[in-house]
Amino acid sequence: MAIPRPLNSGAKAALRLAVLTAAGISAIVAICAVLQLARCVPGIDFYQFWVVGTELRYGDARDVYSARQRNDLGRKWRERADPAVERQQTAARVRTTLQTFSSPLLYSTFAALSTGDYELDHQRYCLLCLAVSVMGILALCRVFGYSWARSLLAVTLFIGCSAPLRSDVIVTNVNQLQFGGLALYLWSQGQPEWRLRHLFGGGMLGLLLAFKPNLGLCVALLFLTWSVNGRWSKLCEHALGIVVGLASAVAASVWAFGSVDCWSRWLASMRELLVEVTSSSTMGNYSLANLIEELTGRRTSTPLLAVLGAAATAVIVRASKNTAEGDACRPLDEDVLAISLGLAAMLLGSVLVWLHYFVLIVPTAIYCLRPRDARHWIRQGGALSLVAAWIGTVLITQFPPIMGHVYAASRAMSVPMPLVKTALVGTGTILLALAVVREFQRNGNGHHDQRD
Repeated sequence: MAIPRPLNSGAKAALRLAVLTAAGISAIVAICAVLQLARCVPGIDFYQFWVVGTELRYGDARDVYSARQRNDLGRKWRERADPAVERQQTAARVRTTLQTFSSPLLYSTFAALSTGDYELDHQRYCLLCLAVSVMGILALCRVFGYSWARSLLAVTLFIGCSAPLRSDVIVTNVNQLQFGGLALYLWSQGQPEWRLRHLFGGGMLGLLLAFKPNLGLCVALLFLTWSVNGRWSKLCEHALGIVVGLASAVAASVWAFGSVDCWSRWLASMRELLVEVTSSSTMGNYSLANLIEELTGRRTSTPLLAVLGAAATAVIVRASKNTAEGDACRPLDEDVLAISLGLAAMLLGSVLVWLHYFVLIVPTAIYCLRPRDARHWIRQGGALSLVAAWIGTVLITQFPPIMGHVYAASRAMSVPMPLVKTALVGTGTILLALAVVREFQRNGNGHHDQRD
């Protein structure tokens, strides 16, 4: 049998161009599919943010966190909804009473984006979110060593084949913006030649916390990681950056609200959040803690978060010991581990978890799937299989056509559908957390030079 001759340089270049072109086309198709979906949805979450933002910019509502104001704003904008704009009419019918529990910075952001035209603002916001998601994926892929072809394939997977992202587009929430913030943070920490990266990263974390505080555990685990690994300069610079970021958030929101007590009113309203907003598993709440409470009648969110936080702490401390015993210094890998464990604990232990929240854990998957040599691929087969399981359970099975088959199977086995859905997504999240731990433990030399 004749042995095929290796490709010459010209043939290799042509093959690379063909692969890059195919990857680019697939990414464009995925992006167009999401844009088409965005044209067909009312954006019921965006509607709430937009109403408050528009009132702050053009109206006279300031006490948006009071129960009376929620009812008044819902009625006012239901009556003012443009009859010619079906999207706004539908959202107004669904949101008869607004759930104004988001942070002042979030509403201030929407005040800055609002023109008063719901249709125009919704279109612009969807484009902004999609652009942030695509750029975030590309930035993470590049910092983790992906080629352009692989980066575009990652866009295809995490944009076109992601049920959590599809869910975020349907309700038009803010998780894509949060993902973009996380991606920008990790990208900045992967630039060792940039002297201000830690100060900038702290500023980003401060803004992310002020925008939506569900990333608080991630920040706590980051500080734990830096302290146990002796990265005191990095810790101090991040702390200063966080202070600057939080101060900027407070200043911007005070300007938008025209009042200095908007933050205290928001904190006071949080006591009502679990009573008014907490949803059952039958209504789309993917919270493992909530499902356990429904099955047992006992509140488990706080103890579950405590257990998960303790487990994450133990993993980080153990990883620091391995580093001290001779593993290479890899600050970016440590940051990814801390953020990934914090996100997994939040997604598993919080009492309210919508499907679109799982957009936030995409950086972990991109990290675990990053390119490596052939021997490393074989050695990491276990971690890769865990990531593949996460892709199947979280990204793909939640699509309506596939979920229909899952529903039929659950009925055949007499298993409640909410239990099946929560178990699938929860299992996938646990597997991805195990994958990043396994990847960190085995990545002795890191994938590229990282200096603190």
